Amino acid sequence: MVKRAKQQLERWMEKRCDIYGWEEEQGEDGVVEQKEVLFEAQVPCRISYAGLGEGKKGTDFLSPKGTVVLFTAAEVELPLGAVVRIDQKQYRQAGESRTYPTHRETVLVPFGEERV
Repeated sequence: MVKRAKQQLERWMEKRCDIYGWEEEQGEDGVVEQKEVLFEAQVPCRISYAGLGEGKKGTDFLSPKGTVVLFTAAEVELPLGAVVRIDQKQYRQAGESRTYPTHRETVLVPFGEERV
């Protein structure tokens, strides 16, 4: 039954995302720096926006504010602090993922925005 539910969810994931993480790299001068590394490419996913749109002063459009949730297969690993790129938009992982038998849910925030 889990296998069938998992297959149904995977058909629902119509987007693709790239998952980046950070690795430490020591330079020639001995300084350790963080380097962004691609962990997984073209991962099937779905993104969900929860919450109401909130208008910005001086604009005529509503921008989504609230929670962004990324749905992927349960086997997909997201390292803490991962950067996720979907449709030319970039997000940062906001906390630990929740893993279920059929899928994984990860809360994201737009890259550069702090979680309050």
